[in-house]
Parts: sequence; C-alpha cells; structure tokens
Amino acid sequence: METQPQKKSESEPPHIAHFLLTLRRTNAAYGRALAPNGLADVVHDGEYVIPADVLDKIVAATPAYESIWGHISHIPSTALHLIAKLAEGSAYQEVLDPCGGPGLLLSSMIEAGVGRRGTGVIENPIDQMLARAISADLPIQWVLSRSADWLGTCSQVFDLVICGFPFGVATETVRLTDINGETVKLTDERGRLVLLQAALRLTAHGVGVFIVPNLDARGPATGVYHNLHRFGLAVDAYFALAESPNIPISKASSGVVVIRRATNEDVFVAKMSGDNDRDAMVINNYRKRKRGSEFGLGLLLDRESFRGWSHLEVEERIRTRAQRIGYPATPLSRLATAINLTKASEPPGFEDHPNCVYLPTIGRSSALSSIAELTLKPHNYIQIVVDPDQALAAYVAEFLNTPLGLAIREGVQSGFTIPKITKGSVGSMNLYDLALRIRIP
Repeated sequence: METQPQKKSESEPPHIAHFLLTLRRTNAAYGRALAPNGLADVVHDGEYVIPADVLDKIVAATPAYESIWGHISHIPSTALHLIAKLAEGSAYQEVLDPCGGPGLLLSSMIEAGVGRRGTGVIENPIDQMLARAISADLPIQWVLSRSADWLGTCSQVFDLVICGFPFGVATETVRLTDINGETVKLTDERGRLVLLQAALRLTAHGVGVFIVPNLDARGPATGVYHNLHRFGLAVDAYFALAESPNIPISKASSGVVVIRRATNEDVFVAKMSGDNDRDAMVINNYRKRKRGSEFGLGLLLDRESFRGWSHLEVEERIRTRAQRIGYPATPLSRLATAINLTKASEPPGFEDHPNCVYLPTIGRSSALSSIAELTLKPHNYIQIVVDPDQALAAYVAEFLNTPLGLAIREGVQSGFTIPKITKGSVGSMNLYDLALRIRIP
C-alpha cells in the first residue's frame, strides 16, 4: 500500500522534523533502519515530506531518538528549554542565530513565540535547505554565508542572539575595534570569536544566550572572555547543564552563558539539574538576582574571580571535605623551596634533590616522592622541592593522592581539551590533613 506524505502539523515539535531531516549526519544503526536512503527518504524535489510510517516509528522510539538527536545536533534538549525560559515574558522583535546549522534552535524559538522575526546564518547549502524545510512558513530568513564574514558586514541590530556553537573548533585570530576606537587583536576558538561578533550586534538592552563549553570568564589574555569589557559587554550569567547519558556532547561540561551590555558587576552562576522544581528556583533566583538557598541554586560572584562551573564544584567538594577533616589549610607555597619543570621526555629528567614531590600535570596519576618511581614521561611532572623542616615529601604526596588531594589538583587545572596543572598554579594549592605530619612554625 502506498504511503501518503504527511506534512508537519502545528503541534509537532520542530526537533522531530530536525531529527528526520538530519539522519544523514549519523551512521547509527537505528538511523539506517528508519531511513535506509537517508535524506532521500524525507526530502523529495526539495520539499519537506515525512512518510507516515517513519513518523510512527519515531514517536514509538523516543529514547533511541533522543540519543541520536543529541549526537547530531550538538544542542542538549535542556538547553532549548532553558533558553525558552530565559526569554519568557520578553517581547523580542529580531532574533539572530549566527551558526544556524540545520535550523533547529532558531526554528524552535520562533515557533515558541520568543521573537517575531528570525535571521539564521548557515555555511552549508544542504543545511540551508533543511532549515527552510524545518521552519516552513515561520518568519525566518536563512542566509548562506560564513558566519564571521556576514557579521563583519552586517549593519542590522538584534534584540536577542541565540547560538549553539560546535565544540573544540580551530583557533583563529581577528582584529576588532573596541569602544575606545582601538584595534584589539584576539586569538581564540572560532566559536567564541563568532560569539563576540554576534554580541556586538545587540541593541542597548539586547541579550545574547549562547550554548558553550565550560566557561572560564577570565580566559587567556588574548581571548574573547578576557576582553569583553573592551567592547562594552559582560558575562551576566552562566548556567551549567547537567550531563545526560544519552547526549555525548553534554559530557563536555557544556552550559548556557548570557551576555549583555555591561551592567552588573557580578555574574549569576547556577546549575540546571533537569528537575523542574529546582530549575524553576534557579530561574527565579536569576531574575531576582539573589543567591540560592543551597549550592547549585544560584551564586553571585565577582566577575573577575569566576573561573567556570567545574572549578566551583571542585571548590565546594574541597570545602565540605576539608570541613569534615577539621584542619586548617596549609598553602603549598609555604612548604616548597623550589618548583621545577623539565622538557625531558626520558628519565630521570630532573636533578635528584632530596625530599621532593613529583606531581603529574595531567590526569589523575599518583603523585610520587621518588624520582625512580616516575611512570609518566618527566615533562608530564612538576618537581616540588619540600622544605624538610616543614614537611616530609612522602606525606605530601600521599595526601595529594587522597580524594581530597585529587579534588585540589583538579581545582588548579586549566584548559578545556586537556586540563593541566601549571607551574604558576601549584603554589596556590592548599593542603589539609597534615597536622600530625608536618611542622608549621
């Protein structure tokens, strides 16, 4: 029996259409079973067509669909709900998505009434066709262009900018003019550079809402976040997203950052748990600009000190565990007489000083107190020469391998792709549980 094409109904969520039209992006067995011919099964002569039997299979298999959708879209579903909630109650006229992809995010927001009109910039002509199909008769203009090129020539301003950037893309360098007319040279990931260029198109009271990797609001000196103030912009809030076992991208500590024209001196930080009641409390605390009743429900932090949600979680673990131990903090800088690095890839790599700790700069390998015990290449360690009148290196190394010690090590790591402990961050580490083992004057 011939299957009749089924058009998208008004009640059908845009993400269903998005899933159907982007099966070509995954090699998952489930995707192949639903649409053996990929794009050809859902697009005919450039028109958007959903065979009824395929739609029935989708509706009957939501868990599998959710997993594939997360893999191909790079946008956690919790982020879509959060962005809609943040925009609730506001009357946005013009909405921009500078990295439109196949149109999921912008179509969802315009369909939900977040804005009256949308503009999406798409670099891939296939994605542009899919976006047009998904958005159907929604008031959205899809522009085929490289994001940075279009933003560089655009004169239009927007009330709301939304975007889900790809993670871990190449680093680029651009030169932009700041609010004082000075040229600023910026080197950062391409997604962050587009974030800045898009935020510069905001109206005076506009807001940018971006799905990003774990945010360090300070960042490198030549990076976007470190230089936002030079363009009259600031991080207003950061919402960490809970990890989802079905969406691989969420394991990269993603979150939603809110950018505005510089107003508040602090930044609101919280975590979306996926629990409706808790998440509603977070949104309410953000709107009222107040601290939550417990960790995760909202913090107001000095913008200069905010290093990202993962660092806050580590600091909270350290605080609670240290509180249980009951000993005061001892800065490692008080115990060390020297902190050394090496470029050597073969042992021994360091001069064999007595009473030393060898701390791995990456990962969770054991801290050691003997140069003969190194299991990694020497350049992956920092040598900490400990004052023997202050502490025994063996005890310090032992502490750094405890759950609390590992949390402290994680807390001083920096970098997104491969977090790493630097020579400069070692001295800021605080040690606990050493009261019976060290001699502090």
